[in-house]
Amino acid sequence: MKNNNNLCLFYALELSRLYHDRHEIEEHKKNKQSIPQRLITRQTFDRIKESQKRQDEIAIKIVNELGLDISQEKEYGIEEIIKVQQYYDQKYPGMYRIVLMDQNPEVKPVWKAPLYSAKYEVPIYYEDNHYDALSSIAMYFGGPRTKYCVGM
Repeated sequence: MKNNNNLCLFYALELSRLYHDRHEIEEHKKNKQSIPQRLITRQTFDRIKESQKRQDEIAIKIVNELGLDISQEKEYGIEEIIKVQQYYDQKYPGMYRIVLMDQNPEVKPVWKAPLYSAKYEVPIYYEDNHYDALSSIAMYFGGPRTKYCVGM
């Protein structure tokens, strides 16, 4: 993601969350359930990744729903991550758990939501005053086959 504002935290969180929609769609199809309109397909996700305008819309929407002032020239951090987690807990109960990783050599999360039983992790990575979305914690280690337990 390449944004020219201070909203990279919200781009990262929402894109990491939306990445899981394809799994939800597959599960609904498998169970012969109707697919909720809020879910996006893999093709739509790929188009969002390529469209700065759509990414802006998604980031600004959550910032507005959280009641944050985006005119601030502020670096967002743990305080806002907690607010987003609370928002996810309310809007999508039991679905998402935010996990923040960084370049820390100890290989442990910098912050993680207390909800252990969430269906999906929303991993983000922080480095050099910038947040990036991860499709999984395994991506932090450089490969999809690596396993890593975030723990309690």
